[in-house]
Amino acid sequence: MLKEMETASTSTTASTSTTVVESIKSFLSKNKSLLTELANSTESDLAIVHSAYYECAMTYRKAVGPPEAFYKEAISYLHYTPLDTISPTKAQYDLATDLSLSALTGKGVYNFGEVVHNNKLILDVLRGTENEYLVKLMQASAEGDVDSL
Repeated sequence: MLKEMETASTSTTASTSTTVVESIKSFLSKNKSLLTELANSTESDLAIVHSAYYECAMTYRKAVGPPEAFYKEAISYLHYTPLDTISPTKAQYDLATDLSLSALTGKGVYNFGEVVHNNKLILDVLRGTENEYLVKLMQASAEGDVDSL
């Protein structure tokens, strides 16, 4: 009896998670154009709306994958979001780690320079930490410097 209850609980949780993820995906798909339309007033309003949209999309892609989709959404998020507005520092650290890993493992992601040169500040968060090797790996990959690996 206990085993049956555990199995039912697990399948209910999995089905609820799937339902939530599908509803978020549907919401993002349906409302992207609406969010753009709402932000037509000024550039700063547009940046705020896009930042919120890409943060949501990035979080969704982190949960369901694939890594290359997370990478794309994270780069877009960083385009519209100043690094100093992402707090706490733990959130910056997690984003830098996840962005690096998704760039290195994502299928079809070849432009490491987009992170290394255009988003250098996010990688600087990893310097002096246990994940500093990701910065070095990203730089070596961007420059094609296999010897430094």
